[in-house]
Amino acid sequence: MKRKRLTHEERRLQTRERLLEAALALFLERGFFSTSLEDITNAAGYTRGAFYSNFCDKSDLLIESLRRQQGNLTHRLRRTISELNEYLRSNDCFLLWMEATLLARRNPAFGDRLDPILNDEESASPRGIAQKEL
Repeated sequence: MKRKRLTHEERRLQTRERLLEAALALFLERGFFSTSLEDITNAAGYTRGAFYSNFCDKSDLLIESLRRQQGNLTHRLRRTISELNEYLRSNDCFLLWMEATLLARRNPAFGDRLDPILNDEESASPRGIAQKEL
């Protein structure tokens, strides 16, 4: 099967991606200051010229890496919040948990019994709660 020939723009984007991936791996492994431009270009398999065709300097590469990480994190957080929202809407016991939480704020004795459940402690088992009451 014949490989698709990449356009100039596709090759440039591919080069940029590989440089970013190599830089991120090296920055995480060695740190920003201990990673040289040569380290990055060698790891990515490109020349200094290819680097300078895509980035002004090493700090430009760091900024782009951080921007991408922030974008990924923001996307993941939005997805997680959306999933949590859907779960809360579809969970019949959610309102019961809210009532219990409010009761715990108003009634410290109940709060002491609820805390282990919320903290997923061993003593949250009915046997543990019964032993506390003895």
